[in-house]
Amino acid sequence: VKHLDREDIESLGFEFITQGNVNNFTFQLKSDNFIRLSVAYGEPAQISVYKYGDYDWLQKAFIKNKSELKRILTQIGVL
Repeated sequence: VKHLDREDIESLGFEFITQGNVNNFTFQLKSDNFIRLSVAYGEPAQISVYKYGDYDWLQKAFIKNKSELKRILTQIGVL
């Protein structure tokens, strides 16, 4: 199983905006700049989806790959 990487996230409509440290990255949804995705890479990766500004957390989860991320984003109505 291929693990989640930057290309996977960008292929779902997000763009890279910042790197917090070696393993922590933040992306924003191209169609809605207030939807952010924070990824802490590890085994498995920890993701946090939130609305920028008020930090209204939409979802926090541990995921392994793009399929799991896509499923979660669809469930919460981001995709």
